[in-house]
Parts: sequence; structure tokens; C-alpha cells
Amino acid sequence: MKKTFVFLFFLSFIQVFFACNTTKNGFTVTGEIKGAENKEVKLERWGTQNQYNEVAKATASADGKFTLKSDTALKKGIYKLTIEQKYLPIIVDGNENAITINGTMEDFNNLAFVTTGSVGTAEFFSFVNKIVNKALDADGVKKAIEEAKNPYAAIQMVFVGMQNNPKEAVATLGGIIDKIKKFDPQSEYIPMYEQSLKQLINQNAQPPSPQGNFKIGDMAPEISLPDPSGNIIKLSSLRGKVVLLDFWASWCGPCRQANPHVVEIYNKYKDKGFTVYSVSLDGLDSRSRQKLPADQLAGSLEGQKTRWTEAIQKDGLIWKNHVSDLMKWECAPARDYGVTSIPRTFLIGRDGKILADNPRVDLEAQLQKAL
Repeated sequence: MKKTFVFLFFLSFIQVFFACNTTKNGFTVTGEIKGAENKEVKLERWGTQNQYNEVAKATASADGKFTLKSDTALKKGIYKLTIEQKYLPIIVDGNENAITINGTMEDFNNLAFVTTGSVGTAEFFSFVNKIVNKALDADGVKKAIEEAKNPYAAIQMVFVGMQNNPKEAVATLGGIIDKIKKFDPQSEYIPMYEQSLKQLINQNAQPPSPQGNFKIGDMAPEISLPDPSGNIIKLSSLRGKVVLLDFWASWCGPCRQANPHVVEIYNKYKDKGFTVYSVSLDGLDSRSRQKLPADQLAGSLEGQKTRWTEAIQKDGLIWKNHVSDLMKWECAPARDYGVTSIPRTFLIGRDGKILADNPRVDLEAQLQKAL
């Protein structure tokens, strides 16, 4: 994605204890999760088109215990364990027979869990926990990524830890992609990662966008853009609610990966005075528009609009505040807010003042304070 570094995985996790039964050719996850009593537990593999393929599912017992089994070993790659609408990423190197994790449903919110049985998962969880607790500086982030044994874990670390340092990310991503090619030569993720790197390099070659001239506590700059039906929706029209201003796009893989968490937070707090205002960077910039013959421009823009609206439907973004000028990175509000990577979010208080810049990992904690 263009200057896009974000949690490819989800910003809230669980701490679970898995007493594991090792299977020679398969994969077993057994757990005891306080708060998960009688709830469905699923294990799914992440696909590159933002779809998930179910591997196993079970229902937790009355005391929160469950067992997930796969008769065959899991392929190398990225999986997620789901309980209700909360997600736990599991990074697999192909050698795991069992994974152990310890905690409760509340640990989705604070990442306070430990895991064994999966090197990549443990590496990623440890890294994210340190990011949440602000225990890593730029050098610490770089060192953790360099020392990661699982390259899938390493690339997720880049998306989390280097989202505000695109030049360093460019320098790092190429090497990690090379490691993935050796680690998992048939990986379906490689073309996606290479495209992300290419777009990032191209974006860095362009003059940087001006940074937003505001600080926490300032009034949020006004946004007034059309929704898919052409109706103008102003950001200021939501005054009185706590608003998550979310810059995203249908073509942005990390944005699409982050969307389930945004949906989860919306559903949980919408009745308490919270909503989302989504600004899409879909569309065509002026350079692309100039290259198109006049008789093709309208059709191309309509295609861009269709991809935007289809992504809204597919990802279940059920709030009504979806706007775009279909100018891609030349989107005027993106310039006003200094957006140079997506997803990029701002939490805005009931009075219209900016409360937090890019609250992703700690979004729920920030929102609870605002409400």
C-alpha cells in the first residue's frame, strides 16, 4: 500500500491457556478462556483477497475449555483464532503441532498474554505488547525485526512498528520479502507484499504531502465530501458524538485487515455516542485522469466508485458516514490532515476537538476515556 504500515492484524487479542495434545501429522489447539464459556471458537487461514478459509471450529464448554483440531499440518502463513468478534493472529512456520496461550476474554484489549508452541506467534505478540507499552524506540523496533526468526512475523512487525517511518520500512521490507521467498517459496502472499513495496517506493519518490497543521486538542479541520449517492456529509454534522475519522481505501490491504476491528468497536459503542466517519482514498489522481481519453474517464471513475462501495458492503462497514472525492492521494482532507499512509485515524471528541492521532492498538482504551 502507499505508505501504508499498520497492523495487518488486529488490534485486540486474547490470553488463553491451551493444554495441548500433540498430534504427529496434525495441529491441535486446546484452551481454557475465562469469559468464552459456550462461545464458538474458529481457526481460519488469511487469504490475500481479504477472505478467510475455515480450518477448524468448536464450541467452548461451560467452563471455557475447547479443542480445535486439524487432521493435517497447517501450511506456513497467517491464521486467526476468532471468538465472537475478537481476533487472535497465529503465525505458522509449518512445524507446529500445538500452541499454548493463557488468559481471558478481557485480554483482547490489553495484549497481556503469553504463548508457546509457535515461534512466529510468540515473536509477534511480544513485539506488539512492547509497542503498546511504549517499550521500544526506533532502534529497538529495527533490532526486533532483524532478529525475528519467522519472516511472516517480521513483516507484520514492519507494518506495526514502522508505519510512521516509511523510508526505513522500504529499506527493511525488501530483505524480509527475500527471506519469505526462501522460507516459503510457494507463498501466495509474495505478490501482495511485492506490490506493497513497489507502491511504497513510488510514493516515496514523490514530494511529501504537507503535514496537518494542528495538534492534539485543536479543533478538527472540517471535511465536507459526498457519499456514494452524492449527498454531502460534513464532519461537523457529527458534533455531539465521539468520532473515529478513518482514512482508508478499498485497494489498501492493511486497511481491509483493520476493518473488522473498527466494526467490532463500532457495534460495541455505537449506542453510547460513538460513530465512524470514513474517508476513502479510492479514485484517480489528476495524472491518471489526464492520461485517460475523455470518453473513458467517466467509466473509469465509476469503476473506482464501485470498488469503494463493494468494499463497504463486503467488510460490513454499516455506518452511513462514507465519503470520498475520488481523487486518491490528492484527496483534499488527506492533505489537510497530513495523511501520508493509510489506514490513518483520528479520534475526535464530542466538542469537535482532536483527542488522539492514529489510535489503533489502543483505540478502545482511548474511546472509553472519551465516552
